[in-house]
Amino acid sequence: MERAQPGPGATTQQGRAGGPRGPAPGRPPESPTGLSVTVRTQPGGVVVALDGELDHGTVGQLSPVLEGIRVLGADRVILDCARLNFFDSSGLRVLLRGRRLAEAEGGSLELAAPQPMLELTLRLTGTWDLFPVHRTLEDAWLDG
Repeated sequence: MERAQPGPGATTQQGRAGGPRGPAPGRPPESPTGLSVTVRTQPGGVVVALDGELDHGTVGQLSPVLEGIRVLGADRVILDCARLNFFDSSGLRVLLRGRRLAEAEGGSLELAAPQPMLELTLRLTGTWDLFPVHRTLEDAWLDG
């Protein structure tokens, strides 16, 4: 028996988001790099800007950054989440671990400009109140 081949313009739903079979329902396509992590040291703290998706496939890019922040001598770490467009339980685990590490050293892990998906996940898991949250990165510096 011969299988019908999809015609021009047809899409298929197979595999992981952004993979050869298209994005999973309700999830944006992956960017080519998945997650970009940029660290900027500033007087009074460190800003870690996240751009893309923080999920099982990308947490390995953020974990070592959060674990190494104390080497920079910063007590205050602000995660700039303005361009974070996807967040799952793997990302939550990394944020909670980063918070625990920062607090063990007398510091803080703060969130700036959390996107709706991040806020919803943190609220649904009861972890929203564990982090200082700022509407914007500028507000984080003013509030600090």
